Amino acid sequence: MGVQMFDNAGFPEFSTMFDLPIVIHEFCHPFVDNLTAQNRELFRESGEKMSSDAINEAYTLWEAVLDEVLVHASMIKYMKDHDFGQPEIEMWINMIKGAFGFFWIEDLVDELEKYDKQRDKYPTLESYMPKLAETCKIWAEKS
Repeated sequence: MGVQMFDNAGFPEFSTMFDLPIVIHEFCHPFVDNLTAQNRELFRESGEKMSSDAINEAYTLWEAVLDEVLVHASMIKYMKDHDFGQPEIEMWINMIKGAFGFFWIEDLVDELEKYDKQRDKYPTLESYMPKLAETCKIWAEKS
């Protein structure tokens, strides 16, 4: 990530539409990557299927696809929770679908919203991982 814009005085300017979501995305990685690493076997079957559907050659391993799609979904969920505009959110969703082939991104965001509404039952995302893995199996079977 670099500086793309400067103000009249030469100071860097950052866009909330483009730069902030990337920062949010990168901050999500340590949390998501750790959870997916601990739960690899729960996601293996669906992860392999979802990985074969993804179109971006940068992610050749199903584990990387799993990490990336969950990080992207976490970023979108954050944007929704923090009053980003719907056009910005839609732009990012379309970019994620087009650039990576993560066509199930909206379903995954919806699943994170379901998790968020059940925090009494699932106090942490870690506790929700088995449920998320079950849902991913259903999506993999449908695709």
